[in-house]
Amino acid sequence: MYHLNMVLKRIILPILLIFFLAVFSYGCATPSLEPEVDRALPEGERPGDYVEEVGRGEPPVEEGIHKISRAEVNLEVEDLEDSLSRLEEKAREMGGFVSYSSINKRERDPRAQVTLRVPANNFHVMLEEIEKIGEVEHRSTSEEDVTRRYIDLEARIDNLTAQEERLTEILQMAETVEEVLSVERELERVRGEIESLTGEFNYLRGQVNMATINIRLRERALAATGVTSIDFRDMFTRGYYALIDSINALILFTRGFFILAMGSLPYIILLAIFLLILRKPYRAIKEKRQRGKTPEKSS
Repeated sequence: MYHLNMVLKRIILPILLIFFLAVFSYGCATPSLEPEVDRALPEGERPGDYVEEVGRGEPPVEEGIHKISRAEVNLEVEDLEDSLSRLEEKAREMGGFVSYSSINKRERDPRAQVTLRVPANNFHVMLEEIEKIGEVEHRSTSEEDVTRRYIDLEARIDNLTAQEERLTEILQMAETVEEVLSVERELERVRGEIESLTGEFNYLRGQVNMATINIRLRERALAATGVTSIDFRDMFTRGYYALIDSINALILFTRGFFILAMGSLPYIILLAIFLLILRKPYRAIKEKRQRGKTPEKSS
């Protein structure tokens, strides 16, 4: 028993002591789950914090996200020309421009249409300014995410540009006419692809950077100031033309019916022959049924 106690004291107890010391040291050395970046960055720049853009109140554009913004707005306004001037002025103030404008000043229903191109970061601000010019009858907005297409075009242009540089170096090292012509053909093909993709990329980048807003304007109708006069000559003229239209429609209907009948004539003949063939068997079956229903006379 004495020897057993000595073994416990000299071997097992030191091992247990070393184990607990190791566990304690590991727990003290475990780093905090709280990320160090939150302590290093000042307030307002930590991940997840929202920083409002000063002046415009626009949410910050997500880095690496490319979107095409569009809007359709229908406005009822007091004066078409004045409203068009205000819209053009607002677009210029925000760094945009008018890409299309038309006005139709009919007496009863004056209308106009204008297309504005404004920087994408002022898209929502411009919509708010448009609502101040007249009464909004309809408004719709859309944002198309073209990030994948944008990045793909950039990568393809970069790869082709590197290929062009490599082919230029190879052309300088070519010795025979056949090698020169072969490299030049490949170089011409690569440059053609670069020009095509660059044009597509520039157009896409323009759509991303500049939002498009289509606006349809309708001038508010004014109350009539007097009794509407009737032009009897115009009334009889319109009635005459309506009569002519009805006669023409009747003639066209008759012509169409005649053409349909003539086209269906072979089918009508076939149907008549088929009915004539079936007529005799049908009569025989009908007479047999009638005889079966007639009661026999008693002798």
